[in-house]
Amino acid sequence: MRATNEAKPPDSYVLGAGDEITISVFGPSQFDSKFTINNEGYISPYKMPKIFLSGVSLGQAKELLRSRFSRSYRFAPEQFAVSLTTARTITVNLFGELNTYGSFTISAINTAFNALVAAGGPTDIGSLRNISVIRSGKTTRLDVYAFMNNPAVQYDFFLQDNDIVHVPVAGRIVSITGGVRRNFRYELTGDEQLLQLIEFAGGLTANANQDVVLVRRYAGDRQVQIDVPLSELLAKKQNFPLQDGDEVVVRTVENTIQN
Repeated sequence: MRATNEAKPPDSYVLGAGDEITISVFGPSQFDSKFTINNEGYISPYKMPKIFLSGVSLGQAKELLRSRFSRSYRFAPEQFAVSLTTARTITVNLFGELNTYGSFTISAINTAFNALVAAGGPTDIGSLRNISVIRSGKTTRLDVYAFMNNPAVQYDFFLQDNDIVHVPVAGRIVSITGGVRRNFRYELTGDEQLLQLIEFAGGLTANANQDVVLVRRYAGDRQVQIDVPLSELLAKKQNFPLQDGDEVVVRTVENTIQN
């Protein structure tokens, strides 16, 4: 878990009771003090009305506090600063296909992705695509693949006290080998099929044979092989449906050079 005294949360971080913030004014007026948001959700600066901050994002809090303090202090916009000094502590519950599950007490500066790391990550059969973050009966879907493509996605998943993170069994797992950049097993969801699988695998290599790819599939009590015309699919902007357990092989061009 990340140390709270070193945390630099983004403006999307949502404040709550127990968070400690520092407000500084420098310029014609001088002010520097720390405030802890109380259980009622507000702070009480000296000779100022209550300022409710619980449930407000850090970015919104900066604007609100700048507006309130401008009524009592003189400063230019760049002469006012708000920072999170210490993040509150929360308890979150992680269940399902995780290497470690149960209740975890962590700093609120951590996101659901950090909590998953603290739990040792999903098991070999745990889903990476359909993880649920449950709060007050409402469920938000968390997709680790989206985080891998854009790490900033994690800031959409700050946790609150008593949140539940559930990792189900993975759904459709397919493997791809041969002329792609990342030979691996991938979890597909929704309408994701062969072309999306190739994208997840980093795309085709320079020596990939794009004419036909091989799909090995279990049908009943036997395995069948299907030749898929990849170049034709790409030209027609079509796709090929994949099933759980499919193995995709992208052949490569032989290295033999003929004069």
